[in-house]
Amino acid sequence: MIETIKDIEEVVKTVLFRSRELSKRIAELEAQKAALEAQNAALEAEAAELRTRLSRFEKPVKDSHNSSTPPSKESLKAQAVRRTRSLLVPGGRPTGGQKGHKGTTLLMNDTPDVILSHMPEYCSNFQRRKKMLPAGEKK
Repeated sequence: MIETIKDIEEVVKTVLFRSRELSKRIAELEAQKAALEAQNAALEAEAAELRTRLSRFEKPVKDSHNSSTPPSKESLKAQAVRRTRSLLVPGGRPTGGQKGHKGTTLLMNDTPDVILSHMPEYCSNFQRRKKMLPAGEKK
């Protein structure tokens, strides 16, 4: 009977030891599970953000710049953006020439070398060529 008691004590010790090992393993797995759940939540949030960003390019808003829609059919918001958006970017430097530089202007000459007369080819009253008008109607 003493042998059975020793055997039972060994079994109990083995069961307790195994129980402690399993408890440690369960704690490790629970910590790993919590880390994976946090990582999964972060990845889901990133995926949602990327889907939102991608949807802008899959179905862009149509306006007169990227479709055959005339400007008169645009929404009021799109019209306001189109009218207020400027392509010029201010450079931050003052306009004009160098400080202290005297500018020059081409002045009219009192005695020109050649005088050219530029006459219109069309009659402004009748919208016809002057050559086609009868001789008495030249204007």
